[in-house]
Amino acid sequence: MKKSKPKPLTSENIPEEWEMRFIENAARKKGKRYLLLIKILKGLGFRGGEAVHCRKNWVFSSDGNVNIKIPKLMPCSCPACAKEIWHKIREPKTKEIIGKQLYKPAHHWAPKTIKGARVLFVPPEVNGLLSSYFKTHKKMMEIYPNRFCIYRMIKEIEKDLHGKITHKLFPYTFRGYYCNLLDTKGF
Repeated sequence: MKKSKPKPLTSENIPEEWEMRFIENAARKKGKRYLLLIKILKGLGFRGGEAVHCRKNWVFSSDGNVNIKIPKLMPCSCPACAKEIWHKIREPKTKEIIGKQLYKPAHHWAPKTIKGARVLFVPPEVNGLLSSYFKTHKKMMEIYPNRFCIYRMIKEIEKDLHGKITHKLFPYTFRGYYCNLLDTKGF
């Protein structure tokens, strides 16, 4: 039986600031679709599923700031959301499974975790691209049909960089970059 390679760790592959400039330039050369993807992943800390399912009605203004509100649950007709998802309920001390609870009904999307339903500030560098996109579209799924599309696009950018960066790229590396950025700002 063939052994599978271990998955790369996010913590070991967070791009440095200088690498992010290379990544953004490579995305810019590939087109607006690629640049928007990189900007929303690094500027909002989105998971792949959040980027795919982001909709125009998530964006709102408050006190002069543009924000995104990720809902707890929303209807969705994509193939990935067709099934219902049940969470196991475990006994706290023994961790024995004692039941299950419906987390997401069929044909609905929910963030990966309950805390994933949140409000995010949209930085100005992301706001311009996002506003421009949502003038003519209602949802991100129109250009990013699924998480695998996002993964492939990131791998295309990585390939175009021809070893100019030292880290592997995948969607979570940008979430790690975002978290590091928040940490350095004291959040």
